[in-house]
Amino acid sequence: MHPLGFTWKISSRDSLKTFLFNCEMYTSKLVSQIAPGIDTFICIGANRGWYPMLVRTRNTDCMIFAFECNSSIYLELDENMKENDTNVELVKKAVGRTRGSSSLFLPKDGNDGMSTLFPLVATKSEALELEIVEVIDLDFFFENQNLNLGQVLLLLDIEGGEMNALKGALRLLLKYQPILILEINEQMLHAAGTEVFELLTFLFELGYFVYWIDERERLQLVNQKNPLPHIEILPVGTGANYLCTRSADFFKNMQ
Repeated sequence: MHPLGFTWKISSRDSLKTFLFNCEMYTSKLVSQIAPGIDTFICIGANRGWYPMLVRTRNTDCMIFAFECNSSIYLELDENMKENDTNVELVKKAVGRTRGSSSLFLPKDGNDGMSTLFPLVATKSEALELEIVEVIDLDFFFENQNLNLGQVLLLLDIEGGEMNALKGALRLLLKYQPILILEINEQMLHAAGTEVFELLTFLFELGYFVYWIDERERLQLVNQKNPLPHIEILPVGTGANYLCTRSADFFKNMQ
């Protein structure tokens, strides 16, 4: 039983180690602070359900959608949701720019939370192809839901696929102007055929302010002079979480 009040099952020893020693404490704190004010939480790359369960402990009324395409992880995600009686719509699909299908890979030296549609070019020969997964774009998915999503928090952690997912959610972004939390990894973005500059330009043109979520409990504003401040602190090749909002003052009280 987790101290927050939910049961948390992880069968993979490597993934358990990741959650124990790299549990994104400040990101989790921010999500907890944001959760009471949202109507919809969309979690892309939900893994075993940490963030959906965290949001549910803070907001029992919001709609939650959790996307996870890795079949083995999805089974544990489903089990965690049922074990905690968490009302979440689970979607066993990858999220991208358009609908289709794609191979899902896992680096042979990585844990199962590192599965990706876009293995690093240098390690493709060392990546295990896990399965073929269905890919869907968020605009198509939610336009067919016929819902008013209200205030949205959209969290993406999909190992390089973030830019493609955002492009496939352009109408959703324009209509709802969601708060965004996304992992940015320069190498993984490049493997997916995009670059950090393209991602940041996309966000800036939509009117977003972008902040690095420094897990030392700091938010650092991103601008053209320091496009990825985390690379000056963290090991080479490491990704980091970034928070994006249309309001320059939204997180003033969270500093």
